[in-house]
Amino acid sequence: MGKFKAINTQKAYIEIMQQLKGLIESGELVPGEKLPAERVLAAELGTSRPTLREALAALEMLGYVEIVNGKGTFVRLLSEDRRAAQVDMHFDVEDSPFQLMEVRKALEPSVAALAAKRIAAEELQELEVITRRMEEAYAATGRFPTEDDILFHEKLVQAARNVVFAEVMASVTERMKHPLWNVLKGKSHMHKERSVAYLAHHRAIVEALRAGDGARAKRAMKEHLASIEEDLLA
Repeated sequence: MGKFKAINTQKAYIEIMQQLKGLIESGELVPGEKLPAERVLAAELGTSRPTLREALAALEMLGYVEIVNGKGTFVRLLSEDRRAAQVDMHFDVEDSPFQLMEVRKALEPSVAALAAKRIAAEELQELEVITRRMEEAYAATGRFPTEDDILFHEKLVQAARNVVFAEVMASVTERMKHPLWNVLKGKSHMHKERSVAYLAHHRAIVEALRAGDGARAKRAMKEHLASIEEDLLA
């Protein structure tokens, strides 16, 4: 299209967000206009689809675009009052959901393997209670129980008996509270089959812990995280 500039910095998703925001505010992208397909736009910007997804999710949070499932991304109309009141949320490269997933994939399978060997009986019982509570909450409300999901992973890292792992995981968990992560996860949880799969993954991890099987726990966690990352891209 010629109006987009390739991105070459480490803070790619922020630069993409700012570039598209500028094009919308200047009128080069007009209300109702459909943006190019993700693969086309990502290629033109010289970035990856995960990075583009983060930028578009941020723009949707700020009200500049609307992402319609199965149809694409459309520029939204911004009134003058809304332009005047528009306040940018703080975004940083550290808020990148896909960078967080890279850390989680490197960290949590090893955490699960260690926990399978070191978990105490009362800790295992607590994880079983959390898992059952998640299943019951989802069955009753149809909503994925995010708070118990986070608690499950926090308790798991405690059971691994490694202070460094616990400190790194605490930092990851804190960054997962950013609205950008919540927007992408919320869209993923709109699909019933994904939430059902996540619950099954938690159950599989607990069963591996009960068996004291580190390799099995590691595989179960890898499958869980790979599924989350794939769904964030979908």
